[in-house]
Amino acid sequence: MAKYDPTAKYGWEKSTPFTLNGNEFGLILNTFRQVLSSPESQKVLQLQNAANAMEGVLARNVESGAIELAKEEEPQSPGPAPMSVAKEDKKPKRGRPSKK
Repeated sequence: MAKYDPTAKYGWEKSTPFTLNGNEFGLILNTFRQVLSSPESQKVLQLQNAANAMEGVLARNVESGAIELAKEEEPQSPGPAPMSVAKEDKKPKRGRPSKK
């Protein structure tokens, strides 16, 4: 009989049956429920639903011909050089501080 090594990677067929006892099933089910009921999970699930809806709209419009593949744009000439932040002069200022 083979010995289980938790650090090894295992594989199985899609049709390989696995059996859970009631305690294992309950533990997994309650963990799923607890995690999925959190506000963060609800936001992620809502985002996933919205993303799926947008993908569906995009797919229908591509299939109907309303949307086409984007054409690659020709590179444009470079614009002005990017701005940079000037370093502050670290010398102390002379004179009296201003009154505000």
